[in-house]
Amino acid sequence: MNNLFDWVQPFLKRNWRSFLGLIVVIILLILTCFNLNVPYRLYVIAGLGFIWILYWLIKSGRFLIPTSKYSIVFCIKTDENSADQYKKMFYKLQNELDILNLTKSVKLIDVSSDIINNTKQAARYRESQNIDLIIWGSSFSETRNGKSIVNFNLRYTFRINKRLNEKLKLFISDLSLAVGTKDWTINLDNTLFDEIKVVNNFIEACIFIASVHFLTDYKLEDAIKLFAALKLKMINVEDDNFKKFAKGRINALIVETYFLLGMIETENKNYRLAKKYFLELLKYSIKKFRLYAYLAKLEYLLGNLNKAKQYSEEASKIDKNHPVIYANTAFFRILERDYDKALYWYKRITASKSIDLDVPGFLEFLSDKYSENKKELAFLFAAGIINYFFYDRKKGLSDLSNFIRRAGDKQQYISMKEYAEELKERYKQKKSKTRTVHKI
Repeated sequence: MNNLFDWVQPFLKRNWRSFLGLIVVIILLILTCFNLNVPYRLYVIAGLGFIWILYWLIKSGRFLIPTSKYSIVFCIKTDENSADQYKKMFYKLQNELDILNLTKSVKLIDVSSDIINNTKQAARYRESQNIDLIIWGSSFSETRNGKSIVNFNLRYTFRINKRLNEKLKLFISDLSLAVGTKDWTINLDNTLFDEIKVVNNFIEACIFIASVHFLTDYKLEDAIKLFAALKLKMINVEDDNFKKFAKGRINALIVETYFLLGMIETENKNYRLAKKYFLELLKYSIKKFRLYAYLAKLEYLLGNLNKAKQYSEEASKIDKNHPVIYANTAFFRILERDYDKALYWYKRITASKSIDLDVPGFLEFLSDKYSENKKELAFLFAAGIINYFFYDRKKGLSDLSNFIRRAGDKQQYISMKEYAEELKERYKQKKSKTRTVHKI
């Protein structure tokens, strides 16, 4: 009941015309229910009253039309002197989004200032209207050092999805660095410069929060678009703290987004697009080993074997003893039909203390290669080795048995066949010892 009163109270105080319209509509419904004759003029008045009420509900923000865009609601209380400044700021904010070509991704909504008075109301309103971000608080005028200024006191209430919740502390820290130290005052003697400053503050806050949400929602193309806009805004920023933050955390988020895009497009077999995203990462100061390894794989899948080898060599310069390098080198030796060297590198993989390798992905890759070319038995051998040591031993033994049977007396596979038979024998002896121990 209290919630209903909170909702209706501003309606009674500030929108008496709408209230009278509502009363007329209710009276008309009662009269109609009792089958009383109602003058048609009253229907017209009631209709106008209903339209007015509907307009007020939408205009005040008590009913929001659903949108697929990232919705940002502003609920700012103002005094007489700051109201005009806030209206100008909101108008310029919308223009700035249009200039940055973000209006297709982000929607700004200004709602009645009486809707939100505290954190609980903000959370309840955000959930009921399915809003992504609410910026709420107040703007107020004051005199400071003999100067008339308008200041903003703001809070943020935003949607938290599962992925964002896992990194919530880091996100709150990022948000504090991005907007917490900014100057939100407008000197009324120098409004042009200060209005631009405050609009930029709002833009940076909105874009940063929205881009992180797009990233954690896996709307990665939108995230990249917003991060690019944020970096564009960063060029003319004089705030050294924000510049340091942008070079650090924002670049890290951009790298994460491009990497996810590359991985997703690789999985979707859009190899050229995946390559485009991974190449973007070369522009950033990151550890490039895994990036070179992915590019090597993509170049091979695109039919560029020489480029694939070049990227693998670049990765090798960074860490020549990484299992990925062993796996790539072994694969290239198979393509060159140098099976003894391929075996050498697969043995190096099995001797690794830790297997920092996407084993399921690598096995799927080998399975695809073998399906494409059943005559190349070395792919079957490779899948058997990786399965046996690192994933599914029974499947590995099955693959190795199949390889031994199909290799027969083929000379090129003798070394691989001998090693496969040795592994099977080792497994048999180990199993036999285990049975003996159980019997004792």
